[in-house]
Amino acid sequence: MSLPKIYCIFTFLLSLPLFSIGQNPYFKIQNRDVTKHFAFPIFQHPESKQVEQHINYLLQLNELQLLIGQEDSSIFEKVSFDDGSIYGGKVSFDYRIYSNNANFLSIQCLENTCGLVCASWVNYYTFNSQNGDVIQLKDLFTEKGFESFKALAEIKRNKQCASEINEKGGSIINELTYLSSYLQKDKFSDFCLMDSCIWIDGENSIDKNHKYLKLDLLTPFNLHTFYSYLNKNGKQFFSNTAKKKQTFHSFELPQLFYGYLSDTLPIVMTLNADTDENVHGVYSFIQKGKGIYLDGYLKNEDLTLKENNQDYKLNGVFHTTFIQQTIEGNRINYDKSKSTPVFLKRQFIE
Repeated sequence: MSLPKIYCIFTFLLSLPLFSIGQNPYFKIQNRDVTKHFAFPIFQHPESKQVEQHINYLLQLNELQLLIGQEDSSIFEKVSFDDGSIYGGKVSFDYRIYSNNANFLSIQCLENTCGLVCASWVNYYTFNSQNGDVIQLKDLFTEKGFESFKALAEIKRNKQCASEINEKGGSIINELTYLSSYLQKDKFSDFCLMDSCIWIDGENSIDKNHKYLKLDLLTPFNLHTFYSYLNKNGKQFFSNTAKKKQTFHSFELPQLFYGYLSDTLPIVMTLNADTDENVHGVYSFIQKGKGIYLDGYLKNEDLTLKENNQDYKLNGVFHTTFIQQTIEGNRINYDKSKSTPVFLKRQFIE
């Protein structure tokens, strides 16, 4: 094993909650609804209340579909509800903190659902600790540099897959052919950052039939292997100067938007990219705190989001434009009898 990989693994282990005792994390963490199968973090920083709220709102809407404090019995009541669909509701939720410093906050969410069939997946979020923006790897590289990094990653991940399959006694030729095709479609959205390493997870890229192999698809990349591919923001981000990072804002999804429905009702919304055009999100009236799921498409500047109730019946449609990080248009109710203006925009914390 090479020294850079040993260093990355050592850094990775130190970042896990088990090893964080005695360290001084940038955000304090309050655990909520800690049971055998469920735990959720609330992040606190006495000098960064805006950033604290920004991060918590996005995580809570995306993962809980409610704002904590507005639940009736449990913060997991919405997402654990078995709605009778094929995957049912969430039966477990846990998280790991891989970085918690003045530069970035990297979180892994581990989730399971069960209905007629069961499914498991991981979600990753890396935040700029200075302004609460969600960061994507694409933000940190030049356009050409990102393509070079992806090519580098493909080679290393294939080698890691081959080694894992060999250790488990599988057929390298057959299994690697399938896994390579899955990893090639990976958008590199499942990652975490550490002091001088990027870790990319391929767990969500493979189909259920190949998860039985229990392969370790978390691959490390040391800074010296990709530093030349970084843009100015990326080089600043891996430096030790937190003040410069605050001025860097991401324009990739997911992000959080604040605004109004009907000009007077404060709402907050997350917007997440699924494919090149398909998107989903959750919005909530801030005073009520109960999330409402949305899905639709973003094509050029046209953003259309369908709102369904718990019985999967259409409740309304957002017909809006998405221009310069602003969502503006109207919400039409299910029978088209009422049109309500909607306006939301990014809140850039400086």
